[in-house]
Amino acid sequence: MYMNSPSLVGLTFGVTDGETNARTVFVENGVPKNIREIGLGWEFETGYIEMYGKKSLLYAGCGIGRNDFHLRARLSVCSENDKPNFVVGTDNIGISGFQRLSYVFWPREVLGHQQMAFSSDWVTPGVPFNFEIVRKGTRVVIIVDGKAVKHFLFGGELTRFGFCSYEGTLRVHDFSVRGETIPLDWNRSQPIDIAVPTIDVSGEEDRQVVVDKQPGQYLGHPDTVLMPDNRTMFCTYPLGHGGPACLLKKSTDGGLTWSERLPVPDNWKTAKNCPCIHRLVGPDGVERLIVLEGNGDMRQSISEDNGETWTPFEPNGLHCIVVPNRVLPLSDGRHIAIYVDHGTRSHGDHVIMQSITADGGLTWEKQRLIAKHEDALPDEPGVIRSPDGTQIAAVMREQSRAYNAMIITSNDEGQTWSECGEAAAGVTGDRHNLAHAPDGRLVIVFRDTALASRTKFNFVAWVGTYDDLVNGREGEYRVLLLQHQGNFPPEEYGDCGYAGLEVLPDGTFVATTYLIHKPGEEHSVVSVRFNLAELDSRVAELKQ
Repeated sequence: MYMNSPSLVGLTFGVTDGETNARTVFVENGVPKNIREIGLGWEFETGYIEMYGKKSLLYAGCGIGRNDFHLRARLSVCSENDKPNFVVGTDNIGISGFQRLSYVFWPREVLGHQQMAFSSDWVTPGVPFNFEIVRKGTRVVIIVDGKAVKHFLFGGELTRFGFCSYEGTLRVHDFSVRGETIPLDWNRSQPIDIAVPTIDVSGEEDRQVVVDKQPGQYLGHPDTVLMPDNRTMFCTYPLGHGGPACLLKKSTDGGLTWSERLPVPDNWKTAKNCPCIHRLVGPDGVERLIVLEGNGDMRQSISEDNGETWTPFEPNGLHCIVVPNRVLPLSDGRHIAIYVDHGTRSHGDHVIMQSITADGGLTWEKQRLIAKHEDALPDEPGVIRSPDGTQIAAVMREQSRAYNAMIITSNDEGQTWSECGEAAAGVTGDRHNLAHAPDGRLVIVFRDTALASRTKFNFVAWVGTYDDLVNGREGEYRVLLLQHQGNFPPEEYGDCGYAGLEVLPDGTFVATTYLIHKPGEEHSVVSVRFNLAELDSRVAELKQ
């Protein structure tokens, strides 16, 4: 079982000593005090914060004013291949020796930031070194272990500053500044630490069912649907990462065994991205299974005979990056689909769209924008209705990695939505799928990407209540369902965790994902089965 470390909250106001020429502490002996973290490559260890991967940055939680200042940091690298950088914000373009950054997936305010690479002459792998920046008037000097290594002139504010691991690893032991600081309107509303326990069932193979595994062939991103008999399940998944092709299998015993791959229309081999399967009943009373897919124009294939035959994929008039993994019934008999699409210059790079069908999925209304964020990238919403039926919530992956997962809610059946808010760290991840347990509690499965998580980059579940979710509370506990057995750089985010989620009448959850199941294999499609009663008992034992 996993227990998480002490609090890792970057406080709103730094630790200071004295009112004049105050010292603001950002990291002290490896403990974050007032920082802003971006990216996925993070480990919080005793005595240092370790960051890795070129999309991971550690920013001070405030800026520096125009007066004199003295910045100090104690840092270290692990190997000669590590290439850390000092970074400054977009308002500071033009400082001698700094080069522009331009990485996708970072929020708008990070795009265009500048970096100054550390010279290999400054550092010895494994040995902490002192990095200082001192300004007197407009003269700035950079000092490494007491030796001046760079001079330049700059008298403006440093609105954002910190460190980037860029290529390799950087350890931050201490980080502070003495001098005037200025506030930033760029802070998390939720902490990054996870205080609830995490139960590990990933090694219990009796819970696991292999849906499909093919030597040498990557099988990815499944989705499932449970039929009204509560025994028949269908599973769709691509032949590769997102695509191409869409494959289909069927189970008649609640996911314990699976058929061979079923015959499908020839143009299913042209599917582009992460096909998802849905069951909709239209106003005509006809039950339809609909498979959606696409990256660009969304397409759909329909079965009106319980999956025996299917129409070819055809465009349905919608546009997306990834199709929705849930199509939710509305109170008036219509159905709502919520999904991510590319934004415009005014909307950002990722925006959340919705469309409604009034005829059981045969046709769809013109899609419309329902959520965006100024400096975050909301992505791939998973939707759920509140237990009393009065509210819809959508939990979203945050693709810039500058925030926890995000959440929006609607109290009027999708006519209007709240602004994007930050969710608790415990539900931070990718491609959430949500379902209520028979006792009313909420289970969410996803790829874990929480910064301070000990199970990051694996397939996990969060257990709590709907009220916990929408109010930013931590919930009850988390579960490590399956461990991804692949070796991957942090930029690939742990290639696992997109999942179907079904609940059987006896309370058994069937969560079906893709991952490298055994070391040395390619990606497979695998289910894991669990119920809350047994997990609750393990949590009770842990607390004794």
